[in-house]
Amino acid sequence: MDFSKWNLTYNAAAHFAAKDQYPDGLLQALAASGEQSLDALCWALEELSRQGERLRRSLGHDPVQTLQAQDFKNLLRPADLLPAKTAVLAAIHKGLAPGEADEKEVDEVLAQLQKKTGKN
Repeated sequence: MDFSKWNLTYNAAAHFAAKDQYPDGLLQALAASGEQSLDALCWALEELSRQGERLRRSLGHDPVQTLQAQDFKNLLRPADLLPAKTAVLAAIHKGLAPGEADEKEVDEVLAQLQKKTGKN
């Protein structure tokens, strides 16, 4: 299954939805074994794809249907579990990581500091 077509997006709305759904942490639920992990994975796929679709629509793109957690549960094969978790974790990492603008700002501050102290 190709998870790139779902435009998984971990934004602030997804972050707080995950906190509400999984008070002990989404990552902990994903790392659990058995049905609990599958439920968390399918919930995350639904939520992150829904947030990605909302972002697309806000940018003026045509609507695309997203799947519900139960749909993902029915479609996923055992071979899809690792790629699905990898896609969800990549989206979470991207959402939590500083953006290029943030990194550039830090680099500029560091360069100014190094210039003032004479250290490179």
